[in-house]
Amino acid sequence: SPDGQQTPFLPFIEVVRGSFQVSAGEGEKDVARKLEMGLTALGLHSVRNLGLLLHLLGLKSPEEALTGLDGVLIGLRTRELLQQLLEARCRLSPVVMVIEDLHWSDSASEELLGKIVDSEAKLRLLLLHTRRPEYMPTWLDRPAATKLGLEPLPAGDIRRLMQARLGVEVLPEAFARRVTEKAEGNALFAEEIVSF
Repeated sequence: SPDGQQTPFLPFIEVVRGSFQVSAGEGEKDVARKLEMGLTALGLHSVRNLGLLLHLLGLKSPEEALTGLDGVLIGLRTRELLQQLLEARCRLSPVVMVIEDLHWSDSASEELLGKIVDSEAKLRLLLLHTRRPEYMPTWLDRPAATKLGLEPLPAGDIRRLMQARLGVEVLPEAFARRVTEKAEGNALFAEEIVSF
């Protein structure tokens, strides 16, 4: 994460939230009910699996769910469960998994992604990720991986983006040139600059 603290399986927390339609700030009982229903539908329901997912989301697990598991075993069992969840979802229908800012990943997530990419199971999975160019996942050279480099946006596209963001037809030339130079072809930077 940007603050230097690494949360285990951070990219997968959002994947779990999306898969089980869990919103941030939702009540614990509602979250537990959704997780229980989803695990049952995937044929993966158990008290331990429910406890592992609640723990992953930072919520209280049932008393008996994680009995006998220390931090290392919780991490191992969570990794196994996440892979099983993904495989089960891919059997139901094709899955697109989007992970932004992969460069902030922790080592547990990196290892799990490597196992998913190397999996013997032929998953109907499209994994899309964004990352900084200097971060190179270990699995990037696998035959199943394809790199798509994003080139900087041309100045004309940055200008149109600014016009749309500001809701104007014409931009002062000096302003447009200055923002284009500062943004260096990055659409997010251009939007942030004109938002101030």
